[in-house]
Amino acid sequence: MIAMLRSYVPIGAPQYPHDTLPSRVLHESTERYHFSNAPAGLMGMSMGGAVAMRAASLPQAEWRALVVVSSFDRLEVAIQKTVSDRVGSLWSQGAGLVYRFMTGHALNEIRSDIVAANITMPTLIAHGTKDRIIPLESGQRLFAALPATLEKQWIDVPGADHDNVLITDFPIYATIAEWMRRQVK
Repeated sequence: MIAMLRSYVPIGAPQYPHDTLPSRVLHESTERYHFSNAPAGLMGMSMGGAVAMRAASLPQAEWRALVVVSSFDRLEVAIQKTVSDRVGSLWSQGAGLVYRFMTGHALNEIRSDIVAANITMPTLIAHGTKDRIIPLESGQRLFAALPATLEKQWIDVPGADHDNVLITDFPIYATIAEWMRRQVK
């Protein structure tokens, strides 16, 4: 099952805590479509990577493995750099206000590097080497924030930008599938 989760909740939509949303999607889907919910792995990309990290860090997390693609250590740093590079530094502060309005959270509250310390399952992190939205270094800092004793793997996706990291010549799907096959037993 693959569920695409939004990076923000539209105004007026039901408010589900992001940390439990992946588990809720899994359980509602297994009930509706009558398949087993275990064992299960979790994957998130970009902001979805931050959601997946939070879900995987919960004490009752039911996931056996985690894959994070093109995500960040600190959202504030990634947004400020991206907005500043594209339209100037004055606009980067405005981006924080817009994000807070849309989500109810300040950019500096979204810290996957802090969450990473609580991950206890095997984790694969992949990042495009030419990512202009979330800099490669942000993904590398996220990887470094994972516990040293954790089974983990870093993958550079050569030449990939943020929007094409899953559709380059690099066999990323095969690599992720093999990781999940080994970990989710």
